[in-house]
Formats: sequence, C-alpha cells, structure tokens
Amino acid sequence: MCRFFPSDIRGQIRIPGSKHYTQRLLLLSAFSDIPVRMVNISHSQDEGIAAGIAAQCGSDVLVSGSEISVYPSFRVPEEIYCGESATSARMAISLLCLKKSVTYVRMEKSLIRRDFSPLISALESVGCRFETRMDGIMVDASGFFPHSMEIDASLSSQFVSSLLMMLSLLGDSNLKIKVTGKEVSAGYVDITQDCLAKFGVNVKREGNEYYVTGKLRNPESQIEVESDMSSSSFLVTMGVLSSRGCIHLLDVVSSGIQPDHHYVDALSRAGFKVKYNTSERTIDSCLSNGDTITVDVDRNPDLAPIASVIGILNSNGVVLKNTLRLTWKESDRRGEIIRLAESFGASVTEDGYDIMIKKGSNPLKPDKLIFNDHRMTMAATVASIASGSETIVGDLDSVKKSYPSFLNDLSSLGVRYSDVT
Repeated sequence: MCRFFPSDIRGQIRIPGSKHYTQRLLLLSAFSDIPVRMVNISHSQDEGIAAGIAAQCGSDVLVSGSEISVYPSFRVPEEIYCGESATSARMAISLLCLKKSVTYVRMEKSLIRRDFSPLISALESVGCRFETRMDGIMVDASGFFPHSMEIDASLSSQFVSSLLMMLSLLGDSNLKIKVTGKEVSAGYVDITQDCLAKFGVNVKREGNEYYVTGKLRNPESQIEVESDMSSSSFLVTMGVLSSRGCIHLLDVVSSGIQPDHHYVDALSRAGFKVKYNTSERTIDSCLSNGDTITVDVDRNPDLAPIASVIGILNSNGVVLKNTLRLTWKESDRRGEIIRLAESFGASVTEDGYDIMIKKGSNPLKPDKLIFNDHRMTMAATVASIASGSETIVGDLDSVKKSYPSFLNDLSSLGVRYSDVT
C-alpha cells in the first residue's frame, strides 16, 4: 500500500507497448511455427502469460530489454497456465482445438469464474469437448473437424478474435464465423485483424459473417508494438486534473485501431488541453477544465475506470453508457466505479445501465482505498493524486497485470508517495 501526497507534477514519459498486440502476436507465432520479433513490449503480467504459453508449447522465448523474440517448434502441451489473463486463455483454447490437443488449461479462480460458455458452445459444434474444473478447463480436441461456426459476441469480442486466429492457421478454408447478438468492443477484433495482417492473412466481414483469406507467412521485419493507449489514458487524465506544467508522452505509436486511442480526441473536443501530434509522436496533457464527456462502455470498457475520475473531480462530469458488461470484468467494475466515486463525495446518478458521475458539492478525502482490479487501482491512484487527498491506495502489485512501470512513471513525473505497512 502507498500513501500519495500533493506533488508538483510535470515532465515527460514513454508509455509501454500494448499487451493487446503482444499477446496475440506471441500466440500466433507459437501455434503457427512462424518466428517473430517484437520491439516496445510492456513486460506486463498478461504479456508474460502469453509468453509462458508459447514456451509450454515448445517455443524458445527470448527477452532482451524492450524486445522479445519467439522461435517456435510446436508440441502439444499436457498443460498450460493462463493465470488471470482472459485474452490468453480464450485465444489459446481455440488454437489448442485446431491442433487437436488434449490439454488442461489451468487458470486462477478469478478467471475461471468468468464466462467461457459462448466460446465453448462454438467449439463443441466442431467436435471439441470440455470439462470445467475448480482451477481450469480440460480441453479434448481429439475429435475436432474444421467447419464454419456461430458465436454469440454480446459478452466479449475475445471470442470472435479467438476463432479468427484459429481459422488463420487453416489457410484458405472458406470457413466462416457467424456472429450473433450485439457485438461489443469491435475495436479489439480490429486489433486481431491487424495482427493477422502482419502475418499475411486478411480478415473480411460481410454482414454478420467473418472469413479469413490467405496463408500465414513470416512477417517482413521486426514488429514495432503500438503504444498502449489504455495505459496512456491514466497519464493523460492526471495531466488535465493535476499537472502543474504539462505531461508529455513521447514516442507514441498508434494507428488509431485501439479503441482507447480516441480518448484524447474526446477530451480535446470537450475543451480539455490535450493534443496528439502524430508527426512528432507525442501527446501533451495540461491542467484544464472541460465539458461533459461520454464513454460508451460497449466500445471502450477499459476506459470506464479512469474516465470516472474525470467525473469525480470535474463539475461537468462524465457519462458512462452501457455499463452492464462491466459487472463481469476482472471485478464488478460497475459497482467498484460507483464505490470509488462515492468515496470522494461525487454525485452518482444511475439511469438504467448508464451512470452519470459529477463532482460533489461536499468533496470527501478517503483515507484508504483497496481494489483487486488493476485498472481500478490505477484510477484510485490518479484520483488520490489529483484531489490532494493523501489517500492510501492498496494492492498496487495488481497494476503489473497491464502497466508494470506505473509507479516508476509517476515518480518520474514528480509524484510523491510513501509505502504504508
């Protein structure tokens, strides 16, 4: 636990690479037997889980500074470990099915509680069998046969991405994935599509059907992983709420595919002093006020925790739309966002699944906040710093899941804090 103090915040920082890219690229390499080299990795726990799965499947995985290289030689593993990484688990399950594997997919209890049923149903339709246990899922794909599939995408885009990655290893199979339900977070499917394109595979969509064309091939050169725009949102928010000068993010690499790329534009349109300079690859975020911003959680679930901090400390507030899906993330993020806002005395208004958060007339300074969710922990940290509340924030180890350099980066920007036992 750490207590954060009012600080003179300003300076420049480089944000880590996107784990959404590295996880997909690591697994594609391991299961396709195509080597890959990436630069600008994050060293996040989720990234490490994907690298571990690659190693358990026979790959040599070499890490040097900000680079990672995979030299695959696939073998069917008896067991893989997915920790708390839903992305790695869901994608690995489909890829194991393609290999007709009989493998135990072990995971932490917090992950096994999340819903895998849409993916399991789709894969059962092509001959795979599953047994859910206390700490994982037994996959028996010995009866797998290639066939077009149908998937309910109303819970997670990861199910669609998982099946697309599986089809990519089949080459020009003419097989299709039919999507049912309201497809959420389609931008993360776009990330999958971009990763597959780097391996020479194209994903096309016609109506509610996806299909894959082309055969996987070696990437032409090393892959520069895009900057993690989800991680950048925490620093951008801190800049507009509490910087004494400005916070400058350097070497920002973003194609605009990541859903959270558009957070900077949303803040700028609302009047906050935030600017992304694409030619210089920088984002500048300066102390400022703005109008109400709106975040559609169906499109940008990872933005909800940090956007709520804008609402907590800004009288014009923030509107989080379609928050139902937050209830089955790493935690019940919907309930935790409300708890965070109310702990600072913010006004919280619920309208169905939409939430309006505005700065309260009598702001509070909570003494301690503890969350079990990495994004909630980072949001609580930014709220503590920006409010000057000297709040103790707990479970900071959780941020290693997505942004392991978070505390070091805050310190580089002038944030003062002390460990609390």
